[in-house]
Amino acid sequence: MHTYSHCSDTWETKSLDHHSTFETIVMKEDLKRGLTDDLDRFISKKDFYKRVGRHWMRYYLLHGLPGTGKTSLVAAIAKYLNFDVYNLRLPEGVKTDFDPRRLILRVKDSWILVVEDIDTSLKGSTVALSQLLSCLAGFWSNGKARIVIFTTNNKERFDPTLLCRMDMKIYMGHCCFEGFKTLASNYLASLMTMMSHTVSTRTSSV
Repeated sequence: MHTYSHCSDTWETKSLDHHSTFETIVMKEDLKRGLTDDLDRFISKKDFYKRVGRHWMRYYLLHGLPGTGKTSLVAAIAKYLNFDVYNLRLPEGVKTDFDPRRLILRVKDSWILVVEDIDTSLKGSTVALSQLLSCLAGFWSNGKARIVIFTTNNKERFDPTLLCRMDMKIYMGHCCFEGFKTLASNYLASLMTMMSHTVSTRTSSV
């Protein structure tokens, strides 16, 4: 994962040590299936985007209370597509040296750009967001698939004009019964693996 540092004006690379996948993530099965189908269609339509003269790009909005799995879903999407993740927190207020074009040009492969807590970032000014959106819609395409994910705790605070740009809006709510079954299955599977390993170790030492 790459996180933008406003101090050094660079992407700082860190290991994405997150175990979330679509098999383990807690969300409704129909929503999960709808998202993976949407991702598959997007990835398979490179020629379509080229033919109609559009950037090969997809916008997603993840909204819901803190702790409901938005970050886990980003990790699951990244693993599903095998894309690098670039995490960007927009500067608050007017920051004259913020140049998203320079940031985008440093990225060569297919990527996921995550703009977290967009409602909080925009309290001071929308200048940085306007710069970013202009850059993404400009001539700076590298011909690779690109996904932009915005997250917010409250969709009602989201700019209506920006909301219209979103190709898919995903609500991450509290754990439902389906989610609880997934959690229970994950923990039981881990427990059985640990018990099996313990028994195997003890047996081999006898």
